[in-house]
Amino acid sequence: MGSNIAPLLAPFQLPTRLPKGEVIAIDGHNAVLQAMSVSIKGKQAGLWRDREGQPVAHLQGILNRAAGILSAGAWPLFVFDGKPAEAKGRKDYDRIQARVTVEAKIAKARRENDGEYREWLQNRPSYFWSKVFREVKQLLAQLGCPYLQAPSEGEAQAAFLSLAGITSAVISQDFDALLFGAPRLYRRAPGLKAKYVLLDAREILNALQLTRNQLVDCAILAGTDFNAGVPGIGPRLAAKLVRQYECIEGIPESVKAKYDFGVLPRVSIEMARETFLNPDVLADVPVPAWREPSRDPLVSFCCREHHLNETHVAQAVERWAKKLRQAQKMPQTCIKFGGGLS
Repeated sequence: MGSNIAPLLAPFQLPTRLPKGEVIAIDGHNAVLQAMSVSIKGKQAGLWRDREGQPVAHLQGILNRAAGILSAGAWPLFVFDGKPAEAKGRKDYDRIQARVTVEAKIAKARRENDGEYREWLQNRPSYFWSKVFREVKQLLAQLGCPYLQAPSEGEAQAAFLSLAGITSAVISQDFDALLFGAPRLYRRAPGLKAKYVLLDAREILNALQLTRNQLVDCAILAGTDFNAGVPGIGPRLAAKLVRQYECIEGIPESVKAKYDFGVLPRVSIEMARETFLNPDVLADVPVPAWREPSRDPLVSFCCREHHLNETHVAQAVERWAKKLRQAQKMPQTCIKFGGGLS
């Protein structure tokens, strides 16, 4: 879901193209969600199945996404979530329990030869979701596209890569990347075409007259994945209060009395701040490398195992390979990494 600050940041989205020659960190989980949820010809892509009833939209979607970003001139580096932060992990507990329950029901249906019920269970997201991400990573490895497994929040790791000078920006639909410190955030515009909008953190903070720490406080007041927001306080009012009183603790009791601040105890505030401002990230990150695709294994995986259209897969793979061939004719300096910690 992300933080409830979209109305505050949406006016700062500027239509743009991806920067040529720059390394961009892609929020991997967010990209997969998009691939599964996009609507094509009136049908949600996540409903597509192969002949065995397994989902396939994530494979074609991420293959097209990686090839499209490289063809546009940017160098994609996917970053995937690891263990969720403690507060978010508690929210995920029910989902984990649901998967355990589904596994037990599938085993029972298999013992009772109830194929119809077993197939229905296997098509539920709580069952196939972890498999989806394993397959996406396999796809990227065979394509030759680098990816990184974060220890915790993928967006936090992606933002750190920009701060560390490994990438220059983050691609994600969630605004949380800005709270994690990303200097630039690219979001895909609606539609199937690869159009983007850009949010520049420095320009946003200057316009809102807020610091990054204060923007985090605004998000905490409005609600995040890691804490409940204060009822009646939306992002714009949150920004007004933080701007006037500097931080959540500075808001006077006379103002707090008008809202239910009891849902936001001090421990929740501190935990959310810690999550955004001091996230668990992998600091020792190797320089990413982009390679020629392993065509035969990739085609076998996508087309033989999951019955994707071989022509469509081959076209995406050739787009990737063609751009790599062009890049090999240019100096290595054509790949621009970020500006480093500042």
